[in-house]
Amino acid sequence: MRYIAVILVSLALVLGSLSFADRTTLAMHLSLAAENRALQTELATRAIEEGFLRLLEENLILATYSFPDYLAGGRSDNSMNLLLAAELTSYRESHVYAFYTSPEEPRFIARRTPREPGEAILHEAVRDLWTDPLLTEGTPLVLSDSYDREAPFFILLYPVYHEGAPRGILGTVVSFRQAQEKFLLPLSARGQRIVAIENSDSTLLWSSSPDRSLATLDEETYLIETRSFDLANERFSIITAEAQQLLLQELQSMDSPRKATLLVSLFVLFLISYMTLRVYNERKYSFTLQEEERRLEGAVQARTAELRESELRYRSLVEHAQDGIIILDKEARILDGNPRAAQLFGIPREDLIGSTPGDLSPEFQVDGTPSTRSARELIASAIAGRSLSVEWVHRRADGTTFDAEVSLASFPSAEGPLAQVIIRDITIRKQNERILAATLEERELLLRELFHRVKNNFQFLDSLIELQKTLSPGSDTASLEKVQSRISALASAYILAVDTTEHLCVDSRAYLYAIAYQVLGSAEALAGGDGHHPDRSPPASVIEGVPLPLDVAAPLGLIVRELLENIALHGHTAPGEIPFRITLTRTPGGLGLSLRDYGPGESQHIQEGLGITIVRALTQQLKGNCRIISAHPGIEVTITIPGTFPPTREAPRKEK
Repeated sequence: MRYIAVILVSLALVLGSLSFADRTTLAMHLSLAAENRALQTELATRAIEEGFLRLLEENLILATYSFPDYLAGGRSDNSMNLLLAAELTSYRESHVYAFYTSPEEPRFIARRTPREPGEAILHEAVRDLWTDPLLTEGTPLVLSDSYDREAPFFILLYPVYHEGAPRGILGTVVSFRQAQEKFLLPLSARGQRIVAIENSDSTLLWSSSPDRSLATLDEETYLIETRSFDLANERFSIITAEAQQLLLQELQSMDSPRKATLLVSLFVLFLISYMTLRVYNERKYSFTLQEEERRLEGAVQARTAELRESELRYRSLVEHAQDGIIILDKEARILDGNPRAAQLFGIPREDLIGSTPGDLSPEFQVDGTPSTRSARELIASAIAGRSLSVEWVHRRADGTTFDAEVSLASFPSAEGPLAQVIIRDITIRKQNERILAATLEERELLLRELFHRVKNNFQFLDSLIELQKTLSPGSDTASLEKVQSRISALASAYILAVDTTEHLCVDSRAYLYAIAYQVLGSAEALAGGDGHHPDRSPPASVIEGVPLPLDVAAPLGLIVRELLENIALHGHTAPGEIPFRITLTRTPGGLGLSLRDYGPGESQHIQEGLGITIVRALTQQLKGNCRIISAHPGIEVTITIPGTFPPTREAPRKEK
């Protein structure tokens, strides 16, 4: 019985030891599996991050140097297309490169395939964020969402600045396909693990098991590892999940844990394999870094050569420019200048450097302001970012002066913003302007003298008619008064033209009021009034002050005079009352004139006599249209005159 008890105890100890060994082995395997999964997840995350950071740095170079160089004229459209195609070939993660100078369509675009799913989303993102304050100089913007679960990607936007102002956006569609094939699918261990990618909003971008949502996973039944990396404003997370039950079943199905030696052998084998894999990955990672370093070094050398060539082209352009170009600091000292600038001032180029604009200008400018103070204010404004263009008087070394058109703009440099000044000699242009102004002034004096003489002739003719009226009393007096009234209407136009201060035009308001006053006086005399009301204006009249050339004002005055004469003779309803309305306004095609009385109507006094014949003839001369309609009460005459007239000039109305 004792032997049986010892055997039973020994058997129980062995079974207990084996059971303990099994549990210990399972726990150890679970711990090693968790560490292995965490290490693999970390390596995959760092490798993906490294690739995307390289792409981010390359896009920074494009947005900071290549496209500003293009906007400055240093690159052609063909070279930019070739550059984008080369970038597309170099980085397998990028599927679309596009450069936008407006939110509508890209200026340049390169695609990996004719139909890329992210191209339309890139266009929409640029339109939405074109004026977004998040896009600042030197700062990228990453946009990610569950655009495509099968082939996930994100949008990378870089603002492009030129001369301190936003001029465009460089957009890139970056795919996760390379990361899937190279890192994430191997990490899934042939489907035994669930591998997923999320953004900072916890939006699922991709999962190795599309039918499994990450929301169903919990830490009690799954071993979950998460590693994240930041890319500009976005954070991406690589998540791996493995069911503990599946792992336990796999371990329990193995017979080796029951034997201590086999467990040790397996552990040693696992350790050797792990170390071998780690050494292999480290060597491979080191080799990849060396290759990338060599590639970046070549790219930097190529970019340096391009910048050197661009600088040579810019220097050649400045040296051979026909305008003077100088660079000034914030103290208004000249730091550099081209040969044309030295030639303009008549001094050697060495003497030009170090001087100030005040040394190269007279003490005062044409407007009386001190040259030194004005030059400092203009240079400070230009350095602050304003683009200016002014006329300036410069002084040569021999003391002579010349007129110049000066353009100022900010000029970026390593020491800070400077002022770039372009000087153009406009002495000949200013001389021609003065000659032209003198010629125009002389022509205007001649025209004023001519109009003055015409006015005198009209007054002389008016005096002759007045003398004839006194010598020929009787029925001829009425006819002479009509002729005299028409001559007065023409004379009023020339009187006003001589009195005006510019353009030798007649103000329509003053002109028509003067004619109305003339006719009102004679009309009231016929109606029994005394005819002395110089302060009376047409009731309810609306006359816009339009500057009328004399070739329009003279016939228009005669038209108004004939119509008012007709109204004065036939359009009143009671003695002493002559209600009427004059309207003169601008129309889209010219002028619109309207006269209306409130008398008995057209059938009573409108006849095709000499007055109406004159009105129609003068309207035809002005290429206008005349309509006479019954207004009930009275009649209304509307006349349209085509043409383009000078803008209305506000001035006090002069009563004649």
